[in-house]
This record gives sequence, structure tokens and C-alpha cells, in this order.
Amino acid sequence: MSGLSRDLIEHALNTAQQNGYRFVNVKVDGERFMATFEAHSAPETVVGDVPDMAAVEQLATMHDLKAGSVGYVSLADLAIGDVVEAGQSIGAVTALGLRHDIVSSKSGTLAEILVEDGAPVEFGQLVAKVAI
Repeated sequence: MSGLSRDLIEHALNTAQQNGYRFVNVKVDGERFMATFEAHSAPETVVGDVPDMAAVEQLATMHDLKAGSVGYVSLADLAIGDVVEAGQSIGAVTALGLRHDIVSSKSGTLAEILVEDGAPVEFGQLVAKVAI
């Protein structure tokens, strides 16, 4: 991993918590780490630069969002780092005119989108991950 280590991420998280920030966005060499804390009145902060998803998954519990059918995915207008509420649709899979929403059963932060809008997907295919 380039300039980003687990120690750097832990330091950024500890510093943000100690200063009452609710959101951390660390970016290093094009890789990004984001975390959201319980709501506080403090502003957001950008700490620096980030690791790959394997490092993010070690620090946050991930909720997998999977396709409920075979078809073509259409994603909602969401971006990495957006807050996702329990029951919110992040997109849908359409096949033979039937639409199957991809709904998050848990609240969190959209951490990863694994398919492109309009791409074909298989039943059970991982579409996105929400950090909870």
C-alpha cells in the first residue's frame, strides 16, 4: 500500500473523534477511506489520503447489497460517502419489465459501488457495500 497505513487511518479516526468531527475523509495516492461517526454539531474534515477496500473493511462493518434477480441494474443518484438510510433503495434490477429494488436494510455510509449503471447482473451478485 502506498503512503497509507493502518496506523495512519487509526490516527485520523482518533483525532476526528477527539475533536468531535462526524465525518472523516482520508485520501492518499487516489485511494480513499471514509468514516462517519454519530451525529455531532462539528463540521466535516478532510484528513488526507486513503487505503484499499480491504483496509476499510477491517475498520468498519460492511453491509452487502445484492441483486435480487437476474437483469440490468439502474443505480440511484448516489455517490461514495453518501448516507444511506435503512429501507432506502440504492437502485433496481430490471428484467422482463419487472423491477426489483435493491434496498439497504441498515443505515450507514455508501462505501463501495461494484457495478456500473446499466450493467447486467446475476441473482445474488454483490452490487454495493454500506459501512455501518
